[in-house]
Amino acid sequence: MPDASGDTTLNPVDRILGAMDETGFCVVPDVLSRDEAMALASIVLTLQQGEAREDVAKLGHARVLHLLTKHPVFVQLLTHPIAMAVNERYLGSDFVCSTFSSNCALPGKDLTYWHCDHPYWTIAAPYQVDPPLTAHVIWCLTDMSEETGGTKFVPGSHRRPYLPKHEADHDFEGVTPNAPAGSLIFAHGACWHSAGRNDSADPRIGIFVRYARSFLIPQEDMRLQLPAIDNPADVVRRLLGADQYVPQRSYPY
Repeated sequence: MPDASGDTTLNPVDRILGAMDETGFCVVPDVLSRDEAMALASIVLTLQQGEAREDVAKLGHARVLHLLTKHPVFVQLLTHPIAMAVNERYLGSDFVCSTFSSNCALPGKDLTYWHCDHPYWTIAAPYQVDPPLTAHVIWCLTDMSEETGGTKFVPGSHRRPYLPKHEADHDFEGVTPNAPAGSLIFAHGACWHSAGRNDSADPRIGIFVRYARSFLIPQEDMRLQLPAIDNPADVVRRLLGADQYVPQRSYPY
């Protein structure tokens, strides 16, 4: 996997970070086998069916929240070596998890609006884009492409210190990277993105993880999931916020 300049001498983490810095995102194929990805997709669909919402058809997509409490395999993804290695370099060795959920785009459903994710929509523009505050990791459990409604990105938009205008059309500058099932997509947290239209006959399934610098307030209170995880390793406890500072009512002490 050469970096954007074609240099094959860099190690894999350097190549991923180089692509994230240059374009805002990077596809890493074959992190999982297709069989492994299909098995995970089956688990997600089973959970999704058990938690079906009446408005799923209207929304066009279905999420499963608190995945880490619902199957131990997702805890393994949380701490996958390549995700850990990239984010330790990108966000610091004490980075945490801000949100972890699956999303299934239904066939025939349109793209979502262009946006940046938390915490950038909480910050008044112009905001600082360096150093990055968060990073996305998308586990592609099915093929992600233009046809299936894979995530679209605006290359270089992570250098724009402001959000896209709500309901603005950026399709003309957006690209959908091809990411076969089993791939990982890494992206800078400020990169503008949108889900595409799923023109295939099958649901498009991914697990969407956001990691963050340790001083940020996460999008979800990930600590709530810790009691439901059997014997969480120290790194899992750290990622889910067990070591984060909690303000004390008695301050100053």
